[in-house]
Amino acid sequence: MSFPHLEYTTIQRAAEVTGTGNVIWDPVDGNHFVIKELTFTPDANMTFTLFSETDSTNQPQINKRVFKGEILADTPVTLTFENGWPSPDQNDRLRGTVSTGTCYTQVTGYEF
Repeated sequence: MSFPHLEYTTIQRAAEVTGTGNVIWDPVDGNHFVIKELTFTPDANMTFTLFSETDSTNQPQINKRVFKGEILADTPVTLTFENGWPSPDQNDRLRGTVSTGTCYTQVTGYEF
């Protein structure tokens, strides 16, 4: 559902994820967000989950998960999506969850 041929205004968001379901990106009402690049850096060894509005291991919610993995303290991780990673639904917010500590998250993308 990416629209790389359209012109768009680049949006940057940054957040400190410290718990369960912290909002990182809340798009304008009626819009989708599209992630082009994101970087996250944990301050402790942790499990970090990044998802669009709802995280679950059930279908179809599992398709809303952007990333889930174990990451080491002070180790920046960068993910780049050449064609973008669009939120599945309008008004979905990009959220993050950590198992412990704080994960500093930066996202670049656009809305449509």
